[in-house]
Amino acid sequence: MTSISPRLPRPRLLHAVLAAGAMAMAMPADAPRAVAADTTSFTPAQRQEIVGIMRDALKNDPTILSDAIAALRSSANAAQQNAARSALESHRSDLLTPNASDAILGTATARTTVVEFYDPRCP
Repeated sequence: MTSISPRLPRPRLLHAVLAAGAMAMAMPADAPRAVAADTTSFTPAQRQEIVGIMRDALKNDPTILSDAIAALRSSANAAQQNAARSALESHRSDLLTPNASDAILGTATARTTVVEFYDPRCP
C-alpha cells in the first residue's frame, strides 16, 4: 500500500481524514460553500486508499459515525436556538409592551369570567 502523504504518519493521516469527514458532516446541508472540493489533487490510488481507510475506521469503530451525527444534531439545535433568539430580540418591544387592544372584554354581566394568561418568555 502506498503512502498518501510522506509528511503525515498513517495514524495522524487517519485522524486528519476522520476529522475532516466529521467537520463536513457537522455543517448544515444548506450552509454556503466557499469553494468546491478539488478531487483532482489525489491520484486514483490515493483516493482508493482514503476510501479504504474510511471504511476500515467505520467498521472498527462505528462510534465515529454516531459522534458525527451527534455533532450535526448539536449544531442544528444551536442554529435553531440562535434563530429563535434573534426572532425574540427583533420582537422584544412588542412582546414586553402591553397594548390595550390585546385585551378581549366580554359582557359586564356575565356569571363566569375566563382569564387566559400567556407568557412567551416561559417555556
